[in-house]
Amino acid sequence: MTGMIFHSNRLRMQHGDIVSPGHYGELVRSAGEHGPHWNREEVLERVRKDRYGEKPSRLNACFGTLSLDAAVFYHHHQYPEGFMYYVQVIDPSAPRHIGDFNAVQPPPRSRMTMEEVADGYWSGSLRFNIEGHPGLVCAELVTGSALKILGRIYFPAPDVSGSDGSTGILCLRR
Repeated sequence: MTGMIFHSNRLRMQHGDIVSPGHYGELVRSAGEHGPHWNREEVLERVRKDRYGEKPSRLNACFGTLSLDAAVFYHHHQYPEGFMYYVQVIDPSAPRHIGDFNAVQPPPRSRMTMEEVADGYWSGSLRFNIEGHPGLVCAELVTGSALKILGRIYFPAPDVSGSDGSTGILCLRR
């Protein structure tokens, strides 16, 4: 896979550190059936096994975004207290999938079932527009490979980003 891949998490990591697959799955399993992501991930996993068996399980994978804009959006909405990194896929031959991280559950006021969403997510055909962010492509890489930290991305809080809509990225640091 060419181009930069971005990864967010709550851990402070250094250049060369390894992100192992399965951390998200551990969080989902430890929260159990009453956790906020259990039902959605259960359907996503069932549909994957039934129709897209060559794709990696989200519960045993690493995740990354494929653009800086998507990474910043994801980071600010999912891990604002965490860290953002640029990373390298260690095993390019590991199973992978590219989906829309914003299309893993039916949007509000939608008549789509979770089964329909899961099929669209795994087929790569489902994309949702995000209000206030026209044109943002929320492409995520789901890979069975570990990720190697290449550097950390530093930027100011979202309320100090540029008036022109820029993200305010300060630097990429090894």
